[in-house]
Amino acid sequence: MGYGSAMMKRRAIMMVLRVAAGVCLCVAGTEAAAAQIRVGAAVQKDIYVGEPFQYQIIVDGHDGPGQADVSVLAAWSVQSQGGRDLSQRSVTIRNGRRSEQVVKRYLMAYLLTASQAGSATLPAVSVEVEGRTYQTNALSIDVLSPQTTDKLDLEITVSQTDVYVGQPITCTVTWYIDGTMVNGVGDFDFAASFLEQSELWRVVAAGPPGGGDKAFELKVGGQVVVVSQRSCKHDGRDCLALSWQRILIPQQAGERSLGAHVASKVDTSTRRRRVDPLDVFGSRRDRRSYQRFLTTAAPVAVSVKALPGAGRPADFAGLVGRYTIATEAQPTEVNVGDPITLTIRISGELPREVTMPELESVEALAKDFKIPSDQSAPKVVAQAKVFTQTIRPMYETIKAIPAIPLSYFDVDGGRYVTVRSEPIPLEVMATRVVTAAEGIGAGPVGVRAKAITAVEGGIAANYEGPALLENRAFSLGATLVNPLVVGLWGAPLVLLAVVFVAERLRADNPERRRAQLQATACKRAVRRLKHVSAGGSDVADEVADVLRQYMGERCDRVAQSLTVRDCRELLGARGCQGRGAAAFCEVLERCENSRYAGGHGEAKVEPREAARCVAGLEEELKACRKG
Repeated sequence: MGYGSAMMKRRAIMMVLRVAAGVCLCVAGTEAAAAQIRVGAAVQKDIYVGEPFQYQIIVDGHDGPGQADVSVLAAWSVQSQGGRDLSQRSVTIRNGRRSEQVVKRYLMAYLLTASQAGSATLPAVSVEVEGRTYQTNALSIDVLSPQTTDKLDLEITVSQTDVYVGQPITCTVTWYIDGTMVNGVGDFDFAASFLEQSELWRVVAAGPPGGGDKAFELKVGGQVVVVSQRSCKHDGRDCLALSWQRILIPQQAGERSLGAHVASKVDTSTRRRRVDPLDVFGSRRDRRSYQRFLTTAAPVAVSVKALPGAGRPADFAGLVGRYTIATEAQPTEVNVGDPITLTIRISGELPREVTMPELESVEALAKDFKIPSDQSAPKVVAQAKVFTQTIRPMYETIKAIPAIPLSYFDVDGGRYVTVRSEPIPLEVMATRVVTAAEGIGAGPVGVRAKAITAVEGGIAANYEGPALLENRAFSLGATLVNPLVVGLWGAPLVLLAVVFVAERLRADNPERRRAQLQATACKRAVRRLKHVSAGGSDVADEVADVLRQYMGERCDRVAQSLTVRDCRELLGARGCQGRGAAAFCEVLERCENSRYAGGHGEAKVEPREAARCVAGLEEELKACRKG
């Protein structure tokens, strides 16, 4: 008994030790995995009072969004811009050995707005990732006061300042640029307060103001507006005017103020040097001085009145303004049950907001006509919205399509109004029941029967001769052995086999494949850069990816893991340390700096400039190889 008890105790102790060791290994593994996750914060370089700037939270070691507590940034008017996965995965096969590299990264973006100038600190933000809480780094920033000038002016105009709830008004924002400053103004951003007040205004798209020389699209407050550009006189000066419009529908009664401003970067250099078009690598730098300017429009006051509750019709659907209704029908001479196309045209100030009248609620129409539930999609034509509906008369006693009512609030009279379309006269005939005898022509009213005669070349029943006895049925076997059919399906198969064998022979030679990639790397990079949109929000990321891919193919390296330092070392090892290498590395470095700048600041990169750098570096690499 003593020996057995001792053995049981030893076994129990060993089991406890194994479980403890397993728990320690699990805890250590969890802490090691958690230690791979890092959270940081970054902002753009230049921050100005009243101008939104981008604040980014970067989660390294994880490819999904975290739960960020941005309540500590409430004083900065935080607005989320969503996030995106920046993870990269690369696979390399060398001498038959496969290696895989995975870099996980997720970015969460926010817009902040500074209310006053001076030095400030953005506190650390708590971010929860996979059940653990991390802290970002606190950021010290300098908020600058933008410059102002009387050569830039911003103006807001509205079609009406005294309106009712639901009454659409047109708001026009116009930026005037003095003719002497046109060539020095760039990188501008509009902001309008009413675009962000969804509880006060419903914003509807509108076309650009008339009279413009040309138009282009611009993103304002998360919406794409069409900006019209024209030359004009403003305050006695020759100016360039940029204008855009939005239709505003007030949602609540009260006194409102419409405001807007535009921030722009202006060249304030006293001397300007003409850029040399032959300076491909930018060795002669254009020493210009840029400053940020803020142009604020005088706010426009709008008084919004509530709609009265008294006298509101039961079919009132929220239309406010001035509207008319008209109807058309085709055909107007029908039998009972025949379809009639009813066209309803409603004209007014904002036709796109008009909805189809409830035809079933029109008692005279619902009683005499069959109204299907389906209807055609409406169309907006000029200042009218056109609806199409099929109806069918149910009785031969019907004499007209009744008037269709439309109720709206008349802003001129300050009262509810119901207008009606004109009735449409109809001639409805009873449907005749045709008997079987009349259908075959045996009755007195049926179609007169005619004798069937043989017509040469007519239907098959009139053909004669032994050719009718031949079997014309389709035979799969006979078709497959037909020489023409064999040629049609056999030739592509033979060509495909030849191409497949040739490609396999080429793919089996890694040295030839590597040499081909190096020889054509420049052409592919330039072609990809031509497809990068210069105005896109991710232009720096796309350009950086193309440059890394070029360097990876040219130097036989993993493209995604290359940094600016790696590129300099690779080029130095090949004896390439001239202007081409310096320009290439500088552009790549600006792209990397712009990754966490949100596309703002001085780290702007043009795809055309990057293409020139790639071409210059390729020439330099060829010269180094020959030397």
